[in-house]
Amino acid sequence: MTDDDAAISAGIEVRPVTPDRWDDLLRVFGPNGARAGCWCMVWRLSSTELRRLTAADRRDRLEALVAEGTPTGLLAYVDGDPVGWCSVGARETFGRLVRSRTLPPPDDQPAWAITCFYVRAGFRRRGVASALVHGAVAHAAGSGAAALDGFAGRNTDDKPASSGGTGLFRASGFHEAPNTSTYYTTMRRTLTSLRDRTNGVSVQPRVIFRPTYITLSFSPRGTGQEK
Repeated sequence: MTDDDAAISAGIEVRPVTPDRWDDLLRVFGPNGARAGCWCMVWRLSSTELRRLTAADRRDRLEALVAEGTPTGLLAYVDGDPVGWCSVGARETFGRLVRSRTLPPPDDQPAWAITCFYVRAGFRRRGVASALVHGAVAHAAGSGAAALDGFAGRNTDDKPASSGGTGLFRASGFHEAPNTSTYYTTMRRTLTSLRDRTNGVSVQPRVIFRPTYITLSFSPRGTGQEK
């Protein structure tokens, strides 16, 4: 990590996507809707729906999820500027996972899933994805999940991949879980101890990423007060 990269990492803040942050998500995705107009709906829709819907339709579907309060993902900010996105939510909200025969849940614990990352040009390879993973861990634990699954591109290790590499997840305490996919490695992190720290209260995490440690502060929903 260069001095410039360390400076970027030291200033990353991660927040859940909410209706009032929709414009920030648009800034991250840009006019093309992240990758080729996907609007991060690939894991949420069936192949038939993806083929049938236009990019504008997919954008509307994502906006509707955000508007109704469904946990859909996190945004990373550098000095207040939105620079990155991580798709994370309850496993059952991702239709592709629910239907998959090759990416089954490792067990019957209530789990969340990370399915995708997108970082704006100019901020890549600067710790943004790592900050988003740490934020996803806090967010899932604070929302009551017992485990968090990621799906690393197989044989990518730390190489760029929209779903992340195995090295990215290992650095955040994830381990490999069995599956039969030829494309993805299931990476799991158990969240029980983190979940216990919140005493069962549903929280909104505020995550500040530093090169060597993570500061987590939790705000119970509806109070607006940080602990």
